[in-house]
Amino acid sequence: MDKDDRHHTRVSLTGGIFYPLVVETLGLWSPDSLETLKSISSKVCAVLAVPFWKALKNSLEQLSVRLWTYNARLISSRIFPAGRQHLLAWMIVRQILLRKSS
Repeated sequence: MDKDDRHHTRVSLTGGIFYPLVVETLGLWSPDSLETLKSISSKVCAVLAVPFWKALKNSLEQLSVRLWTYNARLISSRIFPAGRQHLLAWMIVRQILLRKSS
C-alpha cells in the first residue's frame, strides 16, 4: 500500500475526504493551492465556529512550520550523525519562529 492509499484509508475511516496537496518547500503558494486551502478553511470555520481568516491563517502557519521542520531535518541529517538530527531541526525552526514573532 502506498502513502496516498494509506492516508486515504485513515481519513475515510473518520468520515473525511483525502485530498493530496503538493506543496513547494520554497517559494509562493500557487493560486490552485490557495484555492484548495481556502476551501478547506471554509469547512474548518463552519465546523469549529471560527472566523474564516483565522482558519486560513492557522492552516498556512501549520503548513509553513511543517515545511520548515522538514527542511531543517533534511539539512541536519547531512550535518549531524544519525539520531541527533532532531535537535538541530528544532533549533532552526525555533530561531525562524522567534524571528517571525519579533
